[in-house]
Amino acid sequence: MAQRRVAAAICACLAVAAMSVGTADAKAVHRGFIRMQDGLFVDQECREFNFVGANAWRWVQLAANQYPLSTPGNEIPSTDYLDNNGKKINPVLWAIRQLHAANVTVVRLFAAGTDPTFAMIQKPGTAGADGKTWPNGKYNWDAVTGLDKVVGWCRAHGIKVILSFVDNWSFADSKTSLIWMAGNATGTRLSTDEFYSNKLVKDYYKNFVSFILNHVNKQTGLQFKEDPTILGYNLMNEPRCNCAPEEVSMSSGLAVRDSPGSNCANIEKCFTDVQAWVKEMAGFVKSIAPKQLVGVGDEGFASFLNDADNADLVGTNPGSWSAITGDSVGLHSIVGIDYHSTHMWVDDWGVAPALPDPYTGATGAPANPADFTFHRKFLEARVAAARADGKPFVIEEFGKYISRPATSDAEIKALRDPWFQDIFDIAAESQKSDGPIKGLIMWKYGVSPYHNNTDKNWVNVKDTTWTDIVAPQGKVYNFRKTAVPNCRPATGKAQLEGRGISTMSTSPASGKVTTMSAVLKATHYGRKLLGRELRSDGPEDLHLSSYISYGLNMAAVKPGKPIPGVETLTKVSRGPAKCARACGEEELCTAFHYNKHVQECKLVQSQGTDAAFDSDGWQTYWQEDVFDT
Repeated sequence: MAQRRVAAAICACLAVAAMSVGTADAKAVHRGFIRMQDGLFVDQECREFNFVGANAWRWVQLAANQYPLSTPGNEIPSTDYLDNNGKKINPVLWAIRQLHAANVTVVRLFAAGTDPTFAMIQKPGTAGADGKTWPNGKYNWDAVTGLDKVVGWCRAHGIKVILSFVDNWSFADSKTSLIWMAGNATGTRLSTDEFYSNKLVKDYYKNFVSFILNHVNKQTGLQFKEDPTILGYNLMNEPRCNCAPEEVSMSSGLAVRDSPGSNCANIEKCFTDVQAWVKEMAGFVKSIAPKQLVGVGDEGFASFLNDADNADLVGTNPGSWSAITGDSVGLHSIVGIDYHSTHMWVDDWGVAPALPDPYTGATGAPANPADFTFHRKFLEARVAAARADGKPFVIEEFGKYISRPATSDAEIKALRDPWFQDIFDIAAESQKSDGPIKGLIMWKYGVSPYHNNTDKNWVNVKDTTWTDIVAPQGKVYNFRKTAVPNCRPATGKAQLEGRGISTMSTSPASGKVTTMSAVLKATHYGRKLLGRELRSDGPEDLHLSSYISYGLNMAAVKPGKPIPGVETLTKVSRGPAKCARACGEEELCTAFHYNKHVQECKLVQSQGTDAAFDSDGWQTYWQEDVFDT
C-alpha cells in the first residue's frame, strides 16, 4: 500500500456527476455551497447532489508549469495540449475541459505538494501569542499559484473541488514531513504516531489549514472558505496507526522502523489519539469554514478494539493487518465529519484472485464475477454503518491495475473494465433502494489524450474504461432532482451568506412535524414562509410555527435565556420534533438547542442568531419570527 502511495498518492480529483438516472438537463450546475442534510448532499436550491468521480495526480505542480513533461518515466506524456482553436494550453486546463465535456463536475486534489522538490510548506507556522490566531508560516508561492489556477479553472467550468490537506504516505506536505520539521525544531526524534498527539505538530497542521482556508485565490478573488466551488476538505489521505512504531530520521526525514521485536503495545493509545485528532481538526476546519463539507479521507478499515457491533465489519477487512491500522466507523461517527467514505484497492490488499502483478506488470487472467465477492461484502458492511449513522457514503477511491503500459484495448476490457462496471452497478443498486451511496470516485483520471502510458492505474480519455463506463455515467445521470423534503433553499433573505439551512414546521394541534416542501413551493422557496405563526379562530385552532437552523452542529453563539420552570427535555430519540412542539407551546420560547447524541433539547429565549460549529453536537433552531425582527 505504501509503495503505491509513494508513487501515486491521493491528489484525488473528484469528477462528479449526479447518480440518479433521469432525463433532465445534463449540463445543469448545482448552485451555491453543498451541504449535508438527513443523509443527503443538497445544494442551495435543495436539489439532491449525487456524484461520480475521478482521482487525478499532481495537478497543482502541473498547473504551475513545474512538472517537466519530458522527464524519463514521467506519468504525464510529453505532447502539445490544444484547445478547440489549436492553441496550446496547460495540460490541467485541457483535462478539466474533458471533464466538463463528459459532464463530470467536481475535482478533488491535494491542497499541498506531492513531491519533495515541490512541497508547499517550506517553514511551518505555529499559533499566535493568544493561541487563537494563526500567522502564516513560509509557503511555496509557485505551488499556491498552481492551486489557485486549478480552483479558478474548475470554477470557470462549473466544476466543484474537494481538497485534501496532507498525506499519510508521501514525504512532501505529509504526516512524515511535519513530524520531521517538529523534530528538527525541538531536537527530538518523534514517532510517526505522535503526529496525532504532539502539540507542535498539531499546531503546524492547524497553521497550514488556516492558511489554505483564509487564502484569497488570485484567480477568483475569493477566500477558499468563501468559495462555493470548494465542495469540502479531507483532513488527511488515509490516516493510519503504525503497529510497529517508527521514528522519523532527523537527518533524512524518512520514517525508519524500530528494532526487530517491536509490537502493538501502543496501538490502543494511537486509536484514541486518532479519534481525538479527527474530532479536534474537524472542529477546527468547521470553525473557519462552516459552509463546506469535511471528510476524513480514510480507507474504511474496522478496528478489533471497537465494541461487539464492529465484529461484522472486522470480518470483511482485507486481512488481520488492517484491523490494527485504525477505526473507520468510529472516525466517521465523529461530530463534524459529514460523510462516511472508503478506498478500494483489491490489488494492493491482495484480495483479488485474478489480477496482473502490480509491480512486474505481468498480465493476469480476465476478471470474472467470482472475483467481486470481497469488495461487495466490504462495501455492504460499511454502507450499513453509514445508514445507521444517518450520513451519506462515498467510495472515495477505487482502481484496478493493468500492465504498464496496457498492451491493448482487449487487456483493459478484460482486466479493468469489469471491476469498474461492478462498482458502478453497486452504486446504481444503492440509488434504486434510496441507499446511502451518494458518490463514487475512480482512481485515477489521466492527463493524456492517448491510451494508458506508463502508469498501471491511469485511466485516459481514450481508454474503454473512460469511453464505455465513466463518461457515459456523467452524460445520463440527472443533476436536477426534485427538491428534498424538509429542506429550505438558501435563497433570498434565508440564504444567510450561503450557509446550509434546514427547516421544520410544527402543528401542536396535530402533534406532528410537517415538511416544508409544499409551503416552500407555494412561496417561491421561502422568501416569506406561508403560515408562519398562523392562528385561526375556527374550530381547528391551527397554530403553525416554523424553525430555522444554520445546519448540523451549528449552535447559537449566545445560548439564550432559559424558560422559567421548563426543564431540559431528555430521551429525545426521534429528532427535534418533540423539541419544536414544546417550544411552540411555551409563550417565551423563541429557540431551542437540540443534541441527537445525548438525546436532549433545551428551550430558550433567543439572544441572537449568530452561530458557530459546536464539536459536542448541539444545534440551534430559531423560530422564523426571530429572523424577521
